[in-house]
Amino acid sequence: MGWPSAERQGCHDLGTGHRVDYAWWSTHAREGDHCLRGSLRGADVRAAAEAIEGFVRGLEQYPAEVDGVSRMVAVEGGMRAYAVAADSGSGDGLDLYLHSSGEDATDTLCHYSREVAAIVRRAGGDGRLTWTQLPADRPEHLLNF
Repeated sequence: MGWPSAERQGCHDLGTGHRVDYAWWSTHAREGDHCLRGSLRGADVRAAAEAIEGFVRGLEQYPAEVDGVSRMVAVEGGMRAYAVAADSGSGDGLDLYLHSSGEDATDTLCHYSREVAAIVRRAGGDGRLTWTQLPADRPEHLLNF
C-alpha cells in the first residue's frame, strides 16, 4: 500500500491532510506551549520510525522534564521534540511530540511536521503518519524546558 502522497505542501496541509488552525495559539494558549503529536502506525513502519528517531537525535539535545520525568529533548529554533515508542503493542509504532511557543508556534510546528512527513515518505514502508493538536489544558505531555 505505501504512504499516502501529499498533494498539497502548504502549511495548511501537514502532508497527511491535517489542516492547521492558526487561531490555535490564541485560543488554546497554556503559557504559550503548543504540542503537536505525530503518530506513526502501520504494518511496516520500522524504517520510518528509525528515520524519525535519527532526525530527533541529530538535533541539539537539552535536559528537560516531561510530566515530571527528566529526559533529553531535541531543540532547533523554536521547536522542542521528543519521540517515544507507541503504546499500541505493535512494537514498531512511534509517537513524536513537537512543542513550540509564542505567536509563531503554529508556523514552527507546521514546518517541522512537514519535514517529518517528508522523512517518513523517504524511508518507505507501509503505514500512516497522523497529526493531532493536543489541547492546551492537557493533563499530560507537559514539557518544562
